[in-house]
Amino acid sequence: MMKNAVLMLSFITLVLSIYVFAHSPYKLSGRIVDETGAGIPGLNLVFKSGEKTVNTTTDSGGNFSVTLEPGDHEITADEAPKSSFRAFIKVSENDLNPQDVEFRILSSDVCNADNRTDFGQILSSAIPTYPAAARAIRASGTVIVEVTVNSGGSVIYANAISGHPLLRAASKVAAEKFIFSPQSDGRERKVNLRFIFGVDNEPNIKGKVLSCPTRFFIAEPTDVILTSTSG
Repeated sequence: MMKNAVLMLSFITLVLSIYVFAHSPYKLSGRIVDETGAGIPGLNLVFKSGEKTVNTTTDSGGNFSVTLEPGDHEITADEAPKSSFRAFIKVSENDLNPQDVEFRILSSDVCNADNRTDFGQILSSAIPTYPAAARAIRASGTVIVEVTVNSGGSVIYANAISGHPLLRAASKVAAEKFIFSPQSDGRERKVNLRFIFGVDNEPNIKGKVLSCPTRFFIAEPTDVILTSTSG
């Protein structure tokens, strides 16, 4: 009887080990680049499997890391239309999973995500500081500030239309300092500026990094993962 009990215990242990192994999450890492190979910082990626969605944001070098359950995952990016970027990845219940993957997104999709009309040139810009209060509660995410620009190129009004409350004020102050090229038609322009507050996991950036005139990544160098909050 003791032998049967030992065999039964061994069988249960084996079954539990297989179950835990089959359902163990997998950490996927990679990089998002544009058509020239430049990393895209501050890009929010969405991994969807069935009804479950997992989000992660690329760091200052375009690198990302995300933990996924086994299954088929659809990958999209907030700033790129699905017609331009939509990828699929399968996470298996064994060790034969992809690692250090690289996805390409057109720079025009990212840089023109918030402004589809010509607004002239930006002659002078400003970068907001990461507010201490926001860092204290690990707030991060994207703030979009809509500015109204007069014909002379000065910002006459700025309004943070989305983003965490503790990140909006600093973004608004920075947006008010922008100077645009004058317009000869005398009309006012509306321009959206995107400020992305996030973690810099790769402070020593290797290679090129995408730069957009109205899109800015503000990094908080830390090993602590910030909680993404936007809307």
